[in-house]
Amino acid sequence: MNLLIQYKIRAYVTTQPNLEFKKGLPNEMFFQCHQRYLVNLEKVTVLKKDFVIIHNAEIPISQKYKQEMEALFDAL
Repeated sequence: MNLLIQYKIRAYVTTQPNLEFKKGLPNEMFFQCHQRYLVNLEKVTVLKKDFVIIHNAEIPISQKYKQEMEALFDAL
């Protein structure tokens, strides 16, 4: 399965398994918001009900990660 990573102003696609790839990233900076998407929390400009916006790109938030994502932003 491909995983899309939004980093800075670029998006990267990897075929590496999600868990393997996430291990190499700083936990406090990146969050998995969907089965196929990891986002750089510092680059999120808008948090909506079902998606986040990074550089005018809408990245979906799945039900599985929605509560945790909202909690992260409530803490800020």
